Amino acid sequence: MGKPKPSTINLPPKDYIYGKKLNPDKEGVGALISSWAVHSSSKVPAADKDFRKLNALSITEGACTSATQRKFRNTVNVRIKSASQKGKISVPDMTFGVENRPSTPIKAIMGNFYGEYAAENLGNNYAPKTATRNILSARSTLGFNKRNEAIRNSMDIQEKNLFKLKKYSSVKAKTETRRK
Repeated sequence: MGKPKPSTINLPPKDYIYGKKLNPDKEGVGALISSWAVHSSSKVPAADKDFRKLNALSITEGACTSATQRKFRNTVNVRIKSASQKGKISVPDMTFGVENRPSTPIKAIMGNFYGEYAAENLGNNYAPKTATRNILSARSTLGFNKRNEAIRNSMDIQEKNLFKLKKYSSVKAKTETRRK
């Protein structure tokens, strides 16, 4: 009693550490915060050779055989202009691009300017509209006219008397109904 069960497998010694060993960072948090990596633009690969222009230039120079054309192409370097190179304007000490959006007006936000403005204009949403709408007259079509005529005719028909035998026509009802 009070003794642990004996192990069935051999365990490593007590100073053995389980898990993966962590490698310390080369730079600490302080070094990361205090240093700033300046952006360097990526290198654009060289454009392909413009063989149409090279062929035209080689003919004007008189290089008509394959050997003379090869020599001409090795000496003359004509490249295809990409879309970014065509309209490139080079002005020293000038940065081009899209300007950033305007800064957030923190003073107006902290002073609850927008909340007060919304509260003032809240009543405008619920105010009755005084302007009257112009109701357009419906277009008159044959079907529309017949429908209107049928409605008018049904309104003009007066209620017919209910059927009674002649001998009971003078007898008044003993119960009251809500009929006219």
